Amino acid sequence: MKKKEKEDGIFVGVKDPLRVRKDILESSRDVLEGLKSYESFKQVREEKRMLFEQLRSDARSISLLIGRLRGELPQLKVPAAKVEKAKEQPQPKQGKMVPAVEKAKPATEVQRLEEELAQLEEAVQKMGG
Repeated sequence: MKKKEKEDGIFVGVKDPLRVRKDILESSRDVLEGLKSYESFKQVREEKRMLFEQLRSDARSISLLIGRLRGELPQLKVPAAKVEKAKEQPQPKQGKMVPAVEKAKPATEVQRLEEELAQLEEAVQKMGG
């Protein structure tokens, strides 16, 4: 027969075991909340990555389409825009300085071309009528 060795465990008395159990459960709950928020963070990060990939893909396709459009449009020489003298506004009677309002520069090529077209139409109207 084999002799069974019996190991004696070391027992320690725990004061207020309900409080210890409660603290362990609260700690476990906090860890689970942290894991939950981390998973939420990972999901948002992945969604952001996918959206950036879609944005990059859309930008490439737009660039390709713009290149094709430029290839299809005829090449024209556009005259340089005429420089107009800024009109001075009369000074107010109170003597306060009012900053002159400058014409805002067009933000895009399309806006600049629209302004040039409007100037040309004004010139044609003056000549014709």
